[in-house]
Amino acid sequence: MRFATYTSDNQIHYGAVTDAGMIALNHDFPKWPTLFEAVVAGGLGDLARAADGKPVTHAEFRYEMVLPNARRILCVGSISRTAIRNTKTARISQSTCPFFRVLPAALPVTTVP
Repeated sequence: MRFATYTSDNQIHYGAVTDAGMIALNHDFPKWPTLFEAVVAGGLGDLARAADGKPVTHAEFRYEMVLPNARRILCVGSISRTAIRNTKTARISQSTCPFFRVLPAALPVTTVP
């Protein structure tokens, strides 16, 4: 199940993402004012169970920052062999790609076939 923070009718919510729209869950979990607190508390399973079978509450919405009050969000993904080959042959300068400057050298490289 996917979760998101979003705005609908000028109100910020978090909830489950469906093909038809969003299922607001923030009112069901007042102990977690934002999705960040739900993640920190290990509550994604609780959110998923709460969303199961509920109707869509918001068909029109705008996505917001997923974890709006998180100090940092670091995304590290898998790198395909083609991307590695292209990166090795490309000339990437730190001025055009500052992302490479901030990653610590100790991160393991993960490849996918």
